[in-house]
Amino acid sequence: MLVACRSTDGKVIGFCELDARKIKSSPSESTVTSLNATTDPRPYMFNLVTHKDWRRRGVAKSFIERCEELAMKWGKSKLYLKVREENGAAIALYENLGYMAVKNEEGRRLEEQQDNGSTVLLLCKVLNVWPTNDSVTNVNEIAFEDIFEEIHGSTTNIS
Repeated sequence: MLVACRSTDGKVIGFCELDARKIKSSPSESTVTSLNATTDPRPYMFNLVTHKDWRRRGVAKSFIERCEELAMKWGKSKLYLKVREENGAAIALYENLGYMAVKNEEGRRLEEQQDNGSTVLLLCKVLNVWPTNDSVTNVNEIAFEDIFEEIHGSTTNIS
């Protein structure tokens, strides 16, 4: 988990999680398997939240970029996330950063219907993988940097 805190009082202004998930064997996920030639866990960013007073200040973008860096350090070439279809601001940010809707073989977006009636889209970005000799396989092995120190204060690593 990545956490951004305000430097003046340590108040949390945002957080984001990243893990590696196995591809599910369900009809909606089967085409994702064809996108990945392997069933190795794929990096998945989730629970990206920024306090309303800190939105549109680059916090979310910094979280996304840091998750992309970590996925590349793990030797992964793609980063996945899900977003609610009605969250236009988030979709615009993701698209601006190069994320695209994952589509099935018929060219339709992969989406899930939630119990509350909302639609969730699966997005993916192809990353430029860094060549590395010290490939990290577990997010808990990474010492997170203070990525918000200059702009937003400090970060805290919560295991």
